[in-house]
Amino acid sequence: LLGPFQAEVDGQRVSNFRSAKVEALLVYLAVEAERPHARDLLAALFWPDEAEPAAKQNLRQSLYQLRQVLGDSDELEQPCLLVTRSTIQFNRASQHQLDVARFLAHLDEDQPAQALEVYQGDLLDGFTCDSAAFEEWLLVTRERLHRLAPAGPTLKASVPGPFTLSGRLAPILTPVQPLSLCDAVTIATQGTSRSNCAK
Repeated sequence: LLGPFQAEVDGQRVSNFRSAKVEALLVYLAVEAERPHARDLLAALFWPDEAEPAAKQNLRQSLYQLRQVLGDSDELEQPCLLVTRSTIQFNRASQHQLDVARFLAHLDEDQPAQALEVYQGDLLDGFTCDSAAFEEWLLVTRERLHRLAPAGPTLKASVPGPFTLSGRLAPILTPVQPLSLCDAVTIATQGTSRSNCAK
């Protein structure tokens, strides 16, 4: 994700996402994997201009397509997504590779050189999604990571506090957190090799 969007399943690049919003859903859940996300808030984040019933239907369809692309199922021992009737979350116990998480982990371990090696570009460079709310989250998260990159861990104390927005989107537009991706899925910078995950 530090650079252009790229996702892999079992070492094979995935390119058959139905839309940019399905990709964006994957990105958001992967980066914000520390907690479950309410379906109604996700629907509002990605389809803010739609009526609530239509937004929720779009979310259901996008979630179904995303799980198909990832080969995900609740029957797996460690599914990619932890899905309930009201929430969706990436499974942090599953095998995964995520360059954002590696970057932040190197900073936490006081390894600025390794962090800069992982930082191959701004978060989702060139990525667009037809949702002003998601674009706002992306802009703030991208800037926070960018400001961390040049000076490493010494800059962490000076990074601005959590981004907030009034209204129903406020609970979901939060700063970037480590970590997670799903079983047998790698999300990484385009052109950067990563070890494959196995189911």
